Amino acid sequence: MLGKEAKAMKMNLQFFAAKKSIVEDTVSAKEGSVTFTRNGKRYTVATVTKFEAKIEFTKTQIPQLGRVIVANKATGAKLTGSLTMHFHDPYMVQIVQEFIEQGHQPSFDVTVNNADMASTSGRLSVLYENVLPDSIDLSRLDATAEETLERNIDFTADGMRIIEIFKDRTVEG
Repeated sequence: MLGKEAKAMKMNLQFFAAKKSIVEDTVSAKEGSVTFTRNGKRYTVATVTKFEAKIEFTKTQIPQLGRVIVANKATGAKLTGSLTMHFHDPYMVQIVQEFIEQGHQPSFDVTVNNADMASTSGRLSVLYENVLPDSIDLSRLDATAEETLERNIDFTADGMRIIEIFKDRTVEG
């Protein structure tokens, strides 16, 4: 009987330890930084308030004899995303002006760092290459607005590289 109780207690302690680890590993959405790189110049953009990027897979359906369920194969992908920033940053308007006056592609690289110093997960740094905005707000006024002006930008990117990745939390056994 004592053996079962000890085993149950051990399992409860493992559950508690796992729960504690989840809290310590959780990364705050507010901790991190965003930098833009264009023409070899790097800009820390403190005015970015939200950044999201995702990959959408292009799939081809693969029918199989003897199976009811159709399999899928990834045959391509598209990187898309959005960012929100305070409106007062001149960076985006300068990109538009360079495009209009000099014909420079209005694209840039973005590095996003998730770095919550209170988390034991470490840091995640991802570089999004050749980010091209779908559109850029040039001027905005709103007499009825109760909040500050923001610029919302949807974009595509031509590539991504993981520079640094969170610590591996795989539990073996």
